[in-house]
Amino acid sequence: ACLPGDEPNDDRTACTPCVGTTFSQFGARCLPCEAPAVVSVAETGARIGCDQCPAGQGPNEERTECVECVGQTYSTRGSCEDCPAPNVIRNDRTECVACLPGEEPNEDRTECVGCVGRTYSTVGSCQECDGLVDSQHRSCTPCATGQEPDDLGLNCRCSDGNFNASHKTQCYVGDWHT
Repeated sequence: ACLPGDEPNDDRTACTPCVGTTFSQFGARCLPCEAPAVVSVAETGARIGCDQCPAGQGPNEERTECVECVGQTYSTRGSCEDCPAPNVIRNDRTECVACLPGEEPNEDRTECVGCVGRTYSTVGSCQECDGLVDSQHRSCTPCATGQEPDDLGLNCRCSDGNFNASHKTQCYVGDWHT
Protein backbone atom coordinates (compact mmCIF):
# COMPACT_ATOMS: atom_id res chain seq x y z
CA ALA A 1 0.00 0.00 0.00
CA CYS A 2 1.15 3.52 -0.75
CA LEU A 3 1.25 6.44 1.68
CA PRO A 4 -1.12 9.41 1.45
CA GLY A 5 0.08 11.68 -1.37
CA ASP A 6 1.15 8.71 -3.53
CA GLU A 7 -0.58 6.19 -5.79
CA PRO A 8 0.56 2.80 -7.14
CA ASN A 9 2.21 2.84 -10.57
CA ASP A 10 0.48 1.01 -13.46
CA ASP A 11 1.98 -2.42 -12.67
CA ARG A 12 1.62 -1.87 -8.90
CA THR A 13 5.31 -2.41 -8.20
CA ALA A 14 6.07 1.04 -6.76
CA CYS A 15 4.40 4.16 -5.45
CA THR A 16 4.34 7.37 -7.48
CA PRO A 17 3.77 10.81 -5.91
CA CYS A 18 0.73 12.84 -6.89
CA VAL A 19 1.68 15.97 -8.86
CA GLY A 20 0.15 19.30 -9.89
CA THR A 21 -3.39 19.66 -8.62
CA THR A 22 -3.92 15.98 -7.83
CA PHE A 23 -3.97 14.43 -4.36
CA SER A 24 -4.30 11.09 -2.64
CA GLN A 25 -5.79 11.06 0.82
CA PHE A 26 -5.29 7.32 1.45
CA GLY A 27 -2.50 6.37 -0.98
CA ALA A 28 -4.86 4.50 -3.33
CA ARG A 29 -5.26 6.83 -6.31
CA CYS A 30 -4.37 10.44 -7.23
CA LEU A 31 -7.58 12.38 -7.75
CA PRO A 32 -8.02 15.82 -9.34
CA CYS A 33 -8.55 18.72 -6.99
CA GLU A 34 -11.14 20.81 -8.83
CA ALA A 35 -10.76 24.61 -8.93
CA PRO A 36 -11.07 26.74 -6.97
CA ALA A 37 -10.08 24.29 -4.21
CA VAL A 38 -6.43 23.96 -3.19
CA VAL A 39 -4.29 20.86 -2.74
CA SER A 40 -3.28 20.28 0.88
CA VAL A 41 0.47 19.72 0.94
CA ALA A 42 2.01 17.99 3.98
CA GLU A 43 5.38 19.07 5.44
CA THR A 44 6.91 16.20 3.48
CA GLY A 45 5.57 17.71 0.23
CA ALA A 46 3.00 14.94 -0.19
CA ARG A 47 -0.29 16.08 -1.74
CA ILE A 48 -2.77 14.62 0.73
CA GLY A 49 -6.06 16.53 0.42
CA CYS A 50 -8.24 19.01 -1.41
CA ASP A 51 -9.86 21.88 0.50
CA GLN A 52 -11.88 25.04 -0.13
CA CYS A 53 -10.29 28.30 0.98
CA PRO A 54 -12.11 30.13 3.77
CA ALA A 55 -14.03 33.35 3.16
CA GLY A 56 -11.69 36.29 2.50
CA GLN A 57 -9.11 34.05 0.82
CA GLY A 58 -8.55 32.34 -2.50
CA PRO A 59 -6.01 29.91 -4.00
CA ASN A 60 -2.49 30.96 -4.99
CA GLU A 61 -1.47 30.42 -8.65
CA GLU A 62 -0.26 26.86 -8.02
CA ARG A 63 -3.42 26.11 -5.98
CA THR A 64 -1.29 24.75 -3.14
CA GLU A 65 -2.31 27.25 -0.45
CA CYS A 66 -4.91 29.85 0.37
CA VAL A 67 -3.89 33.50 0.29
CA GLU A 68 -5.75 36.63 1.34
CA CYS A 69 -7.74 38.38 -1.39
CA VAL A 70 -6.05 41.64 -2.43
CA GLY A 71 -6.90 44.89 -4.19
CA GLN A 72 -10.58 45.20 -5.03
CA THR A 73 -11.33 41.49 -4.56
CA TYR A 74 -13.26 39.55 -1.92
CA SER A 75 -14.32 35.97 -1.28
CA THR A 76 -17.45 34.52 0.31
CA ARG A 77 -15.84 31.09 0.04
CA GLY A 78 -13.12 29.56 -2.04
CA SER A 79 -12.25 32.08 -4.73
CA CYS A 80 -11.43 35.81 -4.86
CA GLU A 81 -13.80 37.82 -7.06
CA ASP A 82 -13.81 41.44 -8.22
CA CYS A 83 -15.92 43.88 -6.23
CA PRO A 84 -17.38 46.32 -8.77
CA ALA A 85 -17.49 50.05 -8.04
CA PRO A 86 -19.13 51.80 -6.31
CA ASN A 87 -19.35 48.91 -3.82
CA VAL A 88 -16.96 48.54 -0.87
CA ILE A 89 -15.06 45.55 0.47
CA ARG A 90 -15.40 44.80 4.18
CA ASN A 91 -12.13 44.65 6.18
CA ASP A 92 -12.12 40.86 6.40
CA ARG A 93 -12.60 40.70 2.58
CA THR A 94 -15.65 38.45 2.91
CA GLU A 95 -18.27 40.86 1.55
CA CYS A 96 -18.75 43.30 -1.31
CA VAL A 97 -21.58 45.65 -0.33
CA ALA A 98 -23.26 48.79 -1.63
CA CYS A 99 -23.16 51.97 0.41
CA LEU A 100 -26.46 53.23 1.79
CA PRO A 101 -28.18 56.28 0.32
CA GLY A 102 -26.39 59.38 1.64
CA GLU A 103 -23.01 57.61 1.51
CA GLU A 104 -20.28 56.76 -0.96
CA PRO A 105 -17.09 54.66 -0.84
CA ASN A 106 -13.90 56.18 0.56
CA GLU A 107 -10.93 56.44 -1.81
CA ASP A 108 -9.69 52.86 -1.35
CA ARG A 109 -13.25 51.45 -1.22
CA THR A 110 -12.87 49.89 2.22
CA GLU A 111 -15.71 51.75 3.94
CA CYS A 112 -18.66 54.02 3.25
CA VAL A 113 -18.46 57.70 4.19
CA GLY A 114 -21.25 60.26 4.32
CA CYS A 115 -21.89 62.75 1.53
CA VAL A 116 -20.96 66.31 2.54
CA GLY A 117 -21.83 69.86 1.58
CA ARG A 118 -24.25 70.12 -1.34
CA THR A 119 -23.86 66.48 -2.42
CA TYR A 120 -26.32 63.60 -2.13
CA SER A 121 -26.48 59.91 -2.95
CA THR A 122 -29.36 57.61 -3.78
CA VAL A 123 -27.29 54.59 -4.83
CA GLY A 124 -23.85 54.79 -3.21
CA SER A 125 -22.07 57.56 -5.10
CA CYS A 126 -22.32 61.22 -4.03
CA GLN A 127 -23.13 63.80 -6.68
CA GLU A 128 -23.58 67.56 -6.72
CA CYS A 129 -27.06 68.95 -6.11
CA ASP A 130 -28.13 72.19 -7.77
CA GLY A 131 -31.21 72.33 -5.54
CA LEU A 132 -31.83 71.54 -1.86
CA VAL A 133 -30.15 68.55 -0.18
CA ASP A 134 -32.01 66.84 2.67
CA SER A 135 -30.25 66.61 6.06
CA GLN A 136 -29.24 62.97 5.49
CA HIS A 137 -27.86 63.73 1.99
CA ARG A 138 -30.20 61.19 0.40
CA SER A 139 -32.13 63.41 -2.00
CA CYS A 140 -31.93 66.57 -4.06
CA THR A 141 -35.03 68.71 -4.55
CA PRO A 142 -34.88 71.25 -7.38
CA CYS A 143 -35.90 74.85 -6.73
CA ALA A 144 -38.83 76.30 -8.67
CA THR A 145 -38.27 78.14 -11.94
CA GLY A 146 -36.55 81.49 -11.28
CA GLN A 147 -35.17 80.29 -7.94
CA GLU A 148 -31.84 78.99 -6.73
CA PRO A 149 -30.61 77.52 -3.44
CA ASP A 150 -29.32 79.96 -0.84
CA ASP A 151 -25.63 79.81 0.07
CA LEU A 152 -26.20 77.05 2.63
CA GLY A 153 -28.48 75.06 0.33
CA LEU A 154 -31.24 75.08 2.94
CA ASN A 155 -33.85 77.25 1.21
CA CYS A 156 -34.70 78.41 -2.29
CA ARG A 157 -34.47 82.12 -3.11
CA CYS A 158 -35.12 84.20 -6.19
CA SER A 159 -32.17 83.96 -8.53
CA ASP A 160 -30.41 87.04 -9.95
CA GLY A 161 -32.66 89.02 -12.27
CA ASN A 162 -35.82 87.78 -10.56
CA PHE A 163 -37.83 89.32 -7.72
CA ASN A 164 -40.34 88.24 -5.15
CA ALA A 165 -43.41 90.48 -4.86
CA SER A 166 -44.84 90.74 -1.34
CA HIS A 167 -42.66 87.88 -0.07
CA LYS A 168 -44.66 85.28 -1.95
CA THR A 169 -42.97 82.09 -3.06
CA GLN A 170 -43.33 82.94 -6.76
CA CYS A 171 -40.38 84.72 -8.39
CA TYR A 172 -40.94 87.03 -11.37
CA VAL A 173 -38.53 87.80 -14.17
CA GLY A 174 -37.45 91.45 -14.49
CA ASP A 175 -36.87 94.40 -12.18
CA TRP A 176 -39.13 94.94 -9.24
CA HIS A 177 -40.18 98.53 -8.62
CA THR A 178 -42.16 99.80 -5.66
